[in-house]
Amino acid sequence: MASSLPSSNLARYEWDSNESTKNIPSYNEVMLNHRNVNVKEWTTAAPATSYDIKRAVRNLKVILKKLDEIDVLLDSYSYSEVLSRLNSPMFQLTLSRSFEVIRSSGILSFELSNDIGFSWGSCAWRHCGSRADAEEAIGEMNKFLGMFEPFEGHFTVGIVRRCIEEVLEATPKEYF
Repeated sequence: MASSLPSSNLARYEWDSNESTKNIPSYNEVMLNHRNVNVKEWTTAAPATSYDIKRAVRNLKVILKKLDEIDVLLDSYSYSEVLSRLNSPMFQLTLSRSFEVIRSSGILSFELSNDIGFSWGSCAWRHCGSRADAEEAIGEMNKFLGMFEPFEGHFTVGIVRRCIEEVLEATPKEYF
């Protein structure tokens, strides 16, 4: 029996004529991207060098400073500027990659590696950890920022900040 469900974004849009569904990927499309990007990184990544770990630590410190800037922007209701910063490669790629470099580098105990955990969309049955918490908080900011009052934005930024600080606290000081 053939399915009447659409198989692509455009087909979904043509099927329900709802403009808001046009750019929403299906679960299969999300998982295809996950397999092609995230899983590939896990299985083909070279072991992290001391330089890689130091760069990851430096990137996390830069992100902490960017969070301070976002806090100032929140106070002035500069939400479009906050969103552009949250959607920058620094927050969308560098943050997750820095967590992953430190987690998978072998410099942490098993327990501390688990505390960093996996990306938000990949943890499933596993302990999610700081990485997923930070990614989820950024996702919440992206979704609800126009409805947030500054104090709610500060709370969410605080979650990201605490996640980064936990990872930096666990990282041996020789990498700073």
